Amino acid sequence: WRGVRFPSKRLMRFIFLILLVSFLVLPPLLLYSQELAYDYLIELGKEKFREGKYEEATHYFQSAQSVDSSSREPLYYLNLIKRIREGRLLEGRRKVKRTFLPRDRLERKKIIREKLKELQEQLKKPEAGKKYTSDAEGEELSPEAGRRRPSVVSEELEEVSKKRVKARPLLTKDNVVHLSSQSLEDFPLTVEISPGDFFIVNSPLIKRFLIVSGEVIDIEKLDDKNLKVNAQNLGSTFLHVWDQKGRWTFNIKVVPLRVEMEKESLWEKPESIKFAYSNDWRSYYRGGSIDTMQRDTITFDQWASMRGPIPYGEMDASLNWSKFGEESKITGYTVGITEGNFLTFNDFHLRGFDFTRSFSPLSFPGETLKGIFLESPAFNENIEYIIFHGKEKQYYYSFLSPGITTEEDSYVDGYRIRFFPHAKNNFALNYAHAYGEGREDYLKSKVFSFQSEHNLDKWSIFSEVASDEYSMAANLSSVLRLQRLNLRLSFRDIEPEFVTITGRPSGIGEIGGIIGFDWYPSENLSLSSNLDVYRDRYFSNPGSPDELNFEWDSYLDWRLGTDSNLTTSVYYINTPGSLSPQRNLNATSIYNKRFNLYLWGEKPLYTYLGYNYQKSINPLSPTSDYRKDAILSGLRLQLTPGFYCYSNYTYSWLEELEEAESSSPRVMETGFDFYNNLTPSVYSNVRFYYRDEQRASSLHSFLSGEDSLEGNINLTYSPYKDMEFYLDGRIRNVWAETEDAEAFIEAEVRVGTRLAWDSFFRFAPVGVISGVVFKDIDGDGLRGEDEKGIEGVKIIAGPFKAETDTEGMYKLEVKAKTVRVKIDLSTLPEGYVMTTNSSREINTSHGESYTIDFGAYPQSGIYGVAFYDKNSNNRLDSKDEPVPGIKITLPSRDESTRTNAEGVFFFSGMPAGEYKVKLDINSIPLEYLPMIPLEKVIEISEGFTYTYNIPLRKKPLSR
Repeated sequence: WRGVRFPSKRLMRFIFLILLVSFLVLPPLLLYSQELAYDYLIELGKEKFREGKYEEATHYFQSAQSVDSSSREPLYYLNLIKRIREGRLLEGRRKVKRTFLPRDRLERKKIIREKLKELQEQLKKPEAGKKYTSDAEGEELSPEAGRRRPSVVSEELEEVSKKRVKARPLLTKDNVVHLSSQSLEDFPLTVEISPGDFFIVNSPLIKRFLIVSGEVIDIEKLDDKNLKVNAQNLGSTFLHVWDQKGRWTFNIKVVPLRVEMEKESLWEKPESIKFAYSNDWRSYYRGGSIDTMQRDTITFDQWASMRGPIPYGEMDASLNWSKFGEESKITGYTVGITEGNFLTFNDFHLRGFDFTRSFSPLSFPGETLKGIFLESPAFNENIEYIIFHGKEKQYYYSFLSPGITTEEDSYVDGYRIRFFPHAKNNFALNYAHAYGEGREDYLKSKVFSFQSEHNLDKWSIFSEVASDEYSMAANLSSVLRLQRLNLRLSFRDIEPEFVTITGRPSGIGEIGGIIGFDWYPSENLSLSSNLDVYRDRYFSNPGSPDELNFEWDSYLDWRLGTDSNLTTSVYYINTPGSLSPQRNLNATSIYNKRFNLYLWGEKPLYTYLGYNYQKSINPLSPTSDYRKDAILSGLRLQLTPGFYCYSNYTYSWLEELEEAESSSPRVMETGFDFYNNLTPSVYSNVRFYYRDEQRASSLHSFLSGEDSLEGNINLTYSPYKDMEFYLDGRIRNVWAETEDAEAFIEAEVRVGTRLAWDSFFRFAPVGVISGVVFKDIDGDGLRGEDEKGIEGVKIIAGPFKAETDTEGMYKLEVKAKTVRVKIDLSTLPEGYVMTTNSSREINTSHGESYTIDFGAYPQSGIYGVAFYDKNSNNRLDSKDEPVPGIKITLPSRDESTRTNAEGVFFFSGMPAGEYKVKLDINSIPLEYLPMIPLEKVIEISEGFTYTYNIPLRKKPLSR
């Protein structure tokens, strides 16, 4: 701030505003500080990781983990660095681009928990909320308690049904299983759900239930008709439910979260480079009559462009040049890249030569420059920055010289940093610097501002504080959105000497505010209104500089029926504190009505009738005072499709208040217009109308004092989709209605072409996709050090395929704009389920490498039933009786279990291999003898549950 000359009062006001804005925006900023720190540390860690500086990278990743211990991204990179250091991963493989969404699963579990709470509140009943592992009051059934069982065990327990129910986190028809006679044939039913999910079992009367493994699922009895089955941990178990029809059995598998593979492969090739060209030739004629008409001007504008994808983004370039009379000039040219990707820069926008950009209303409101412009995100899109440099261009648009430009000796540099651009609370710092001899004397060389935006559910707040080193300006606006009402409130304080980097801002010198609303009390009625109260310090009234100015507008739309509506608008202004004070009221009310006439069929007739009132008082210019009343009317009749005739008439009563003179100006306009397709490729539009003004000599009639007859015609020929030729013609004859008007005739002719075509040029980005398919033993979706790869799994990316090697690794080179990489689930070993997404969509960048790993979880176990084999056929039949309390042991795993009340036992989560199953003879009731050996070696394949039943027979009676 060396050399800055702030007056003391303005400096204090600036400091006060900064503190006020900081007080308003600092709490939301602190809420985001932890997330910003985490993302910043991750970004630094990745940068050091790419440079091979593993010590520094480890430091940053460990710091990020301490900020957010729930995130898995730091653990991934720390594990990767460890493997590189130990020589288990080639160092070159560290140069990868990985799309990481570490918080998705946690967010999903959070949503699931919230949905479960909502469901419990909706279904609360006297028994709701109690968790059971059996039909007893919260107590687990022991083998002895299971004596109350029925004596029926279905022999289908040995089979695995292929029918599955995918449970959803919402209570819908899709996750409710109805126990009915029609669904009896579907049982036993295999149900696959993920931890945190649930499904509902529904029956007219649920008597009791039983689960085998309470640690896998738990049950909530919602009422006598509904049970909610909640998935807790990975594994498999059986659920038995009894109702009036008997017992129903579910084989429930709790598997990791996964996304099913899409049926269609996404393989989006880049579009070709497209070229476009257009021209517009215009000639204007004027004279006292048709015979004396001469050409006043002739212009010829041309435009050419090319657009399409290149390996580094979406490229476009265009060139404009014009001929005005004998002079030809290039009026503009530009080239740019949008959604660009190059090295570590992603999603940037780069433009050179001509560009138009704006920062904010109080810093750089926008202007056409010739130079260079860059916009790019950073730090995981938590920051967005803009940099530009350009020379100012002035455009002069008129009827006679369209699009003519001049360049000024004036240059502008701009810098903008926006924090959290995609969050509900974001902030921006703007700075602009300008120099050059062509700048106006009143402009300053530097302007900077601070902006903030807060979206608090139904309330949005926007603010900006700016300074040009000598003066200040501030804006604050807010919107509150309710169900049928929007409330608006804004405040502005712009000092008279304040300027933006390119000119004077809107509302210069004003201090005040606006309050307004939009109200929709019903579907047929809407009302909006705004009241602006301010003091003008730039164009102030010397006699009353502190007087307040008022501006009020209101609009009402009332739909009276399907064919009619009423609209009313009011505008009132009272500015006693302005340099030119005035009081003005303008109110208009119009009634619109549609009728159906039957003239050679049904013809719609649109009509309107309205009233307008105006009154204007100018204290410094009494001759400008007037009062005006007017009747507005009109009709429009559709004779045929595309052909309309219309007539409008306005009759006014005008009173000049200072001179006490009255008049009745009136105007009528009638004509027809026709638009239609003459052929599929020829379109026409014809318009003809006559305008008649009467008693238009009064100044406040706001009439031109001319009568005119005008005709327009347009023909457009489009033989192909991207080819168009057009011809426009207009002729207008004007008669003088008043002495000040001039009689003349004018005509205009326009001819033009629009062309566009594809080329054979295609630039597809080439990317390399690699990764590993691994056995995800812990089901966390991340590859651990002891989790090996799976060989022979196919990976598909559009038309290309790859197969994993002995280490489970694959590599694909793709050439496409967008590609979906997916795993062929049919090539996974039997019984495996995905622990990661089975597919991933990639937007490729030229020369980039992407790592996509896929994890799969093998489900294995041993299940069986101990039963009294009544018919001695070694099979579980419906008449056999289960035997509870028998102990089964796995010596190699030092694990044992007992059969429950239904005689069922289950070992889950077992890796593939051979296991010795041992039957404890001492646990068998004395009246039974086993019909199988006490020990048996079982070989388990990955992903399969081995069924090992224990048939028993009764001992012969001793004599």
